[in-house]
Amino acid sequence: MKKLGKESLENIVRGACLLGSGGGGGYDVSMQFIENFSEGEIAIDSASIDDLRNLTEKKCGVVVAYMGSPEKMRNVKHVDAAVNAVQRLSQEKLGSEGQIDYIIPVEIGPISSTVACLVAGELNIPVVDADGAGRAVPTLDLISYSGQISVNPTILSSEKDEKGKYHDVILQISEGDSEGSATKMESLARPILSMPEYNQRAGLAMWFFPDITEITKEGMCVPGTLTLCEELGEVIKLEQESDQPNTQAIIDFFEDYDSERCVKEICSGTLINATTTTAGGFDHGIITIQNTKDTYKIIFQNESLIIWDSSSPTPLAMAPDLIAFQIIEKEETDSVSEEGGKERYRWVYTNEDIMEDKQLKAKFKEAHITVIGLQAPKELIKTEQKVGVKRTEMLMKYNHIQNNTVSTLPEHYMSILNDLGYYGVYVPLQD
Repeated sequence: MKKLGKESLENIVRGACLLGSGGGGGYDVSMQFIENFSEGEIAIDSASIDDLRNLTEKKCGVVVAYMGSPEKMRNVKHVDAAVNAVQRLSQEKLGSEGQIDYIIPVEIGPISSTVACLVAGELNIPVVDADGAGRAVPTLDLISYSGQISVNPTILSSEKDEKGKYHDVILQISEGDSEGSATKMESLARPILSMPEYNQRAGLAMWFFPDITEITKEGMCVPGTLTLCEELGEVIKLEQESDQPNTQAIIDFFEDYDSERCVKEICSGTLINATTTTAGGFDHGIITIQNTKDTYKIIFQNESLIIWDSSSPTPLAMAPDLIAFQIIEKEETDSVSEEGGKERYRWVYTNEDIMEDKQLKAKFKEAHITVIGLQAPKELIKTEQKVGVKRTEMLMKYNHIQNNTVSTLPEHYMSILNDLGYYGVYVPLQD
């Protein structure tokens, strides 16, 4: 079992910032979580990772996250709402004497990955080195646990109010047919976020695994994602401290880490504008980039889901493939680097990080931006349709045409892309 110190957790944030495809929470909030945790009563090294190969005992686990608007997460300083949600779910499933054995991340993202680690640290139990998406996703039905593990009960917990009280909601639905159960649960949970007690955010605990070894079954999760975030984050940290961060370092990393996974620079140019609106626990927006001849538009719903080029009839990249970006921006830091300097590059950002009051932060106007595309994890790609397998068991796996040029998405992704105005076929990321 590997221990996670403060430096490891910070690297997880850096890696998840890129792998979250623009979502999964903000960089600054996540770093703030780590700083506040390290100043608390529990040592940061109490957070630990357990590799899937070690999950042999029949112990239980639960998925933990925050649900809500990334913009509304900015003022959250501790993971106590998520800890409380896990403790309430433990009481519901195991009684007052029971205890959850493992924490399971829901997805990759600066907050999503960090919260899972820190909640595990607060409870002094391991966090599983895997998640249910291999990226950040806007809705629960895109999580691989959906349709395979019961959503009952789902716990939403507010932060403490001025009287030191949590506001909890325990949600249950009829699960006569597990297909669509995550969608039904989300339709119940999202309106609760608009209540004043929640202010568009809540700690979330759901998908209780009575036997943690269930997560090792094919198609249940994307393994090794915390390790991937940490190792990628270490590369990003070196680039942040260099004289000029280089996108090629990311491409080189993936060529060594997973050479079968396409990664490339999609475009670069000037960041012209970004706007967003918040509704139903989602941030919806558009990022506009301009170079000498083309205009690019990234469309996001919390996560970046599709990018268009004004000169192309088809998208440059689209979900489930990842769309991330880097902005050259120097940051002042209190700590002096080994080279003796006091400046470093921030470089990696999420969609929430660049916004302020629903608009692009002033300091980013006309900044240089580079957009990176990364093929979805292989666990989300299915090269052959298995005969007799139910669609729910094929969740998160899209059918791949042999020539790798045209395919279709499952209705879960397609319905979201339809809402964004796209009704075409899936266009896979290619070298």
